[in-house]
Amino acid sequence: VAAVSDGGPVLVWDVATGKQLARITPRKSTVKLAFSPDGKELLTSGYQGLYLWDASSGKQLLAIEDQDTTYTDAMFLPGGGAFAYRAGVFHTADRVRSIPISHHVRGVLRENGKEMFDVRVMDTRGDASLASSPDGEVISAGWWNGCVRFY
Repeated sequence: VAAVSDGGPVLVWDVATGKQLARITPRKSTVKLAFSPDGKELLTSGYQGLYLWDASSGKQLLAIEDQDTTYTDAMFLPGGGAFAYRAGVFHTADRVRSIPISHHVRGVLRENGKEMFDVRVMDTRGDASLASSPDGEVISAGWWNGCVRFY
């Protein structure tokens, strides 16, 4: 199991023993966590970065970073060989409020970070979450306003 608090480290524990396995400290604040299907890897997503980690050692395996992007959700696709994430690019108007410029749902190969697909999503205000069909052929993104899109 893993947990994070805003701005703090990600802590990973072995459920059977209660022993802490790893203390992961991403360079940027983390807002979402996702384990691989086999539980051996962990995705962290948040402000300006999405990272793939070895869950037991805390070793960083992959980093996707952009200072103008917020990575709001991430999930492994069935089988664990790839993952999908939602990202929003924002323009900070006055250091207090951000104006969304574009939103994307992207798929990435776990092994090398190569992009598999990139879908630009229009008119998406608010946070979203991602889900996948059991076979990984369909990905859905749902927003706070009740809008659900399928890709």
